[in-house]
Amino acid sequence: MQHGINEAEKNRNKFMKKPTGIVERMKAAASLDEALKLTKEAEGYESMSSKTERKFLRIKKRKIKE
Repeated sequence: MQHGINEAEKNRNKFMKKPTGIVERMKAAASLDEALKLTKEAEGYESMSSKTERKFLRIKKRKIKE
């Protein structure tokens, strides 16, 4: 019985995407346009921790320099 449960969980993990946060998506942004879209999305968030906001802004500055 346990074997079937383990197999089902392996398959579920294999096919399901893990959610990515705004910081990870900003790191993965390939162009300046994508970075600007993510910035507008982040401005729409009602509550964002200060730590996340600082990380996001630091990565945004780095992307703009590139």
